[in-house]
Parts: sequence; structure tokens; C-alpha cells
Amino acid sequence: MFGKITLTTKALSSLQLDVSNPRLLGYKKQGKIQTEKEIIILMMARYNIKELINSILFNGFYPDEILYAIPTEEQSSKRIIVEGNRRLTACKIIKKPNVLKGTPFAHLISKIERHPNYYSAVQTIKKLHLVELSSRSAARTYIASKHTKESIKRWSVYTQGAYYVDLLSEFNNINALRLSINNSVPTSRIRGVILFTRLTDQILELPTLSQEQKDRLINDIDNIKTEAIFRLIQREDFKAKIANINLNSEGELVVRKISRNAYNHLLAKLAIDANFTKRLSTRQEDDKKIGEYIRELELIINQFSSPEDTYDEDEIEDDSSLFDLSDNDTETEHDFEQQNNDNGMSSVVPVTPVKPLSKKKQNNYLLKKTTHDICGHAKISELIQESKFLNINKYKHSAILLSRTLIQVVLSYIIKKSPLHENYRIEAKYHYLELDSLLSYFIDNIKKIFPNELDSSSYKLVRSDLIMYKDSGKLISNLVTHNDEHALTLQEVTHVQVKLQSLMDYFLPRISSGHQAQ
Repeated sequence: MFGKITLTTKALSSLQLDVSNPRLLGYKKQGKIQTEKEIIILMMARYNIKELINSILFNGFYPDEILYAIPTEEQSSKRIIVEGNRRLTACKIIKKPNVLKGTPFAHLISKIERHPNYYSAVQTIKKLHLVELSSRSAARTYIASKHTKESIKRWSVYTQGAYYVDLLSEFNNINALRLSINNSVPTSRIRGVILFTRLTDQILELPTLSQEQKDRLINDIDNIKTEAIFRLIQREDFKAKIANINLNSEGELVVRKISRNAYNHLLAKLAIDANFTKRLSTRQEDDKKIGEYIRELELIINQFSSPEDTYDEDEIEDDSSLFDLSDNDTETEHDFEQQNNDNGMSSVVPVTPVKPLSKKKQNNYLLKKTTHDICGHAKISELIQESKFLNINKYKHSAILLSRTLIQVVLSYIIKKSPLHENYRIEAKYHYLELDSLLSYFIDNIKKIFPNELDSSSYKLVRSDLIMYKDSGKLISNLVTHNDEHALTLQEVTHVQVKLQSLMDYFLPRISSGHQAQ
């Protein structure tokens, strides 16, 4: 199962918490964790570490509690714990209770240090037993089985999906991912939790949700009510009247039939109704009630124009796989709803087969093949063409640099053609046509630059994309050019790619149509 393994004992001080722990992926995406102390506090807040601390203080650390470790790249004497991070967190707190100082758990410091068994407990954790594995992939089957299938402290559904999404950066598709864990989890289950996580991540990035709403969701992300949305989008009446929302074989979310603006507003309403107003739940057996709700959704999406993207037949690939969040072997740790309600009916209803939906084949490039091109401007046209053929999997650093060049050239062209050009020149001073000054000016003046929008909500979406591109793009660009140690991840590049595509879909058609400030 694991390949070559070694049984050994290591000092607690040589063991590191795993920053790639799937439990942390959602928080890591949102920039909530940077240091080991932040990981410890998050684990304390969300994963019942206090219970483990009490157990170790009363009983000591059982010698048969074995952790699973892999080597670190930086220090040969150190080990990263890939399985057993809850136990390791408890041990680190017991060894150095002051790590809780200045946190909501500071009151536990004295309780730990004054425990009658404290010094005896510390002796049991000075050295811990390990199974040493050659790499993270060597432990993959065990970890997937333990936390996504067997009934041993199961991860939340969001965390399970985040784990698989992370693996997709290594494997080409869901089938290859499943093979890597020895087919130990059904394909429908893998697809189900990935779709759950993809939807959740999109909700947390919606510009139409307030920051307060996003904070409330991320602070209890393991209990986020995405399953209600998951069930609704698989209903035949939803797919017929609203949209087709599916995964392609690479595990990417594909949306059909509605525009990006419409989808963002739709998803925001579903998120609010599932998590805050409670209008949408997993109980969807009342077809009349759900039909009325879907008619409300129709009114929302009808306010928007049809999708800008079109797809040729040779870009369509069928995928008829099912989605499943249930588990025939055991119940999940965090059930979304009580399995049996008052009238004896199960809240987990069978999902109907998902009709084949199309996917975009060219999803590994900086820009989609269908991206609008510009005639009459050689430089922008050439940059667009390069972006359509630059594979972000192979050339991550080049992708970031090209994305920033394209944005800078496009915004420069627009502002030069705008009556606001002189105003911008005065405001920019010595930073004229530099990317940061262009982004800042467009963020503050997008309504003046494009005053004739029929859909005023697009201003908010574009402004949000510009802000997020400026923040994330600047950070990652600095990593490309100034940081000698940090290697860009595909996730970081994909984040910039998504923002770039969104901005190009907005700006390029308006350049061609001459839709400028008059």
C-alpha cells in the first residue's frame, strides 16, 4: 500500500505540522494561516484538540499512537506529519503551553501547566513513534481511506473535496486520481465532494457577498450549507430552466446556459438562502415549493444577457458520471441534516443521473481559445494569441508575467482612447501607464470609463476582479521575480488566470465595439 516504509522514533521538536493538511486548505486559500502558531490556534478552534490534550494529560501519549511522516525538503533532520496532525498539535501545546498566549485559549495555559500529571505527560511526548514514508504520494491511499471512507475522525465534506482538488494538480483527471488511491473510493463520491468544494470556493469569492457574510462562512466552513445547493442544481427542473452546472473529467466546474454575471448573482442568492435566510435546505421533496423557488431564480437570471461564450461541437465531451455525498459504509462526521426526520423520511434523497454536459477542452491555457480577438491592434492581438497557446501547467512563471503584460497593454490602450486620459496622466504623475497606477485608476473610475453599461451590476463585478487581480497578481508577480525560494503553485497561477479571463471577457469586446466614455 505504502511502498517503502520505516518504523522509527523522533523527537517532538523535529516534527512539523503539515501546512498542506487538507483540513487547512480552505483556510489557506483565504489567507487565514501563515505560521505554525496560526495553524495550532485554528486546529484548537475547529478540531477538538482540547479533548486530546486532556486525554494525554490524564493518560499520557499511548505508545501505539503512531504518526505518519515524510521528509522535509529543507532540513534532513525534520519530518512533516502527514497523518496525525491533531495529535501532534496537542503534543506541541502540552510541550509549550505559552503558544496559546494572546489567543482565545490563553486561559488553558495555567490549567495545563498546573495539571498534576503535567511533567509525567511531557515525558511521554518527548519522542513519538513514526511510520516514515518516502513521499506524500506513498501515504495517499491510507489517508484517503481513513478520512473519506472509514469511520475514524472523518474530514468534513468540504475538506475531503479540498484534498481531492489538491490532488488534481498532480493528476490529469478524476480517473487518474482515483487510481492513485487504489480505487478505494467510488468515482461518484469523489466527484460529489469535489463539486461540493468547487461550489463552496466560488461562493467564498463572490463579489456580490459582503465580507461579513464571507467571514461567517469561512469561520465555520466545515459546516457550510452547500449540500442544499448541491441537491438543487441536480434537479431536472433546475437544469431545464436555470443552468447546467457540472464537473468535467478534469474535475473543473463547468456552467452552461447562463452568463457569468447571471451565475454570480444566482450563486449568491443560493448561498444566502442556504446559509442565512434558511429558505433553501436539503429537504426538496415538495416539488410545488421547489418549483416556486426555481421560478424566482428564473426572474433573476432573465435580467441578464445570454452567455457570451459559444462552443463548437468538437469542444464537447460527454460526462454522465453521478455525484454522491453519501457513503454506504458509514455516516459522515458532519452530517448536513439529521438522517431520519420526524415523519420517518430520509433527508438524503437519491440523486438522478446527470445528463451529459459539455466541457471546454482548452482549459490549461492562460486564455480560452474562444477569447475575443482585437483587429487593428497588432500588439494586443499578438499577446492574446500567445496567451491562448501558453500552457499554464508547463510555464507557470511565464503565464504570470504574460498576464500582467496583457492587462497593462489593454488598460493603457483603453485609457489613451478615453476622454479621461489627461485626468489620468495628471493623477498618475511619475507612474504613468504603470500597471499598478492603471489598475488603481480603473478601480476608482470604471463607471466613468464605461458610462453606457446596460447592466449596472457589471461595474461591481469588474471592479472586484480588478481589485483581486491587483492584490493577488502583485503578490505572485513578486514571487516570480524577487523570491528565490518560493515555487509558484498551479493553484496560485489558476487564480490569476481566472481573473485575467474575466477581465479580458469584459474589456476586449468593448474595445472592438468602441464602447468607451463619450
